[in-house]
Amino acid sequence: MKIVKRILKEVREKGDEAVKRYTEKFDGAKLESLEVSRSEIKRSYKLVNGETMDALKQAAENVRFFAKKQMAQLKDFRVKRKGVTLGQKIIPLERVGCYVPGGRYPLPSSALMSVIPAKVAGVKEVIVCSPKIAPVTIVAADLAGADRIFSIGGAQAIGAMAYGTETV
Repeated sequence: MKIVKRILKEVREKGDEAVKRYTEKFDGAKLESLEVSRSEIKRSYKLVNGETMDALKQAAENVRFFAKKQMAQLKDFRVKRKGVTLGQKIIPLERVGCYVPGGRYPLPSSALMSVIPAKVAGVKEVIVCSPKIAPVTIVAADLAGADRIFSIGGAQAIGAMAYGTETV
């Protein structure tokens, strides 16, 4: 816990510099840029085979269908009870960060199942962070509608999403 607290403190104070340093330390990746470029996204589409692409598209369609059904069930309401007005108002957040585990076994489904519901809910900006991000995860995040994708993970990615940095 002490290590995570130190990482979060440094990310809050030093921003991108701390994120890059910890990414190199823990993931062995010396990044020039934290963000996945548009050209990297295009290149990733070329690296994902047709069968996997079809599966990702079908999964995205299913997740989007379900998220829309969920949203339809959420309603604003007000009730008065014994002189008190109670209720709920459903409003989307402005910005959401989605953490997609990476490493040896990519989890593109995590990108689909976190980004799509946020977008369906009306979140204006959805970002994805994933360490050692695989092409299939980049494609899944893009298909899901992620506005920005970052090749960072661990506590430093969580800190960057929570506190913001020069780039994230």
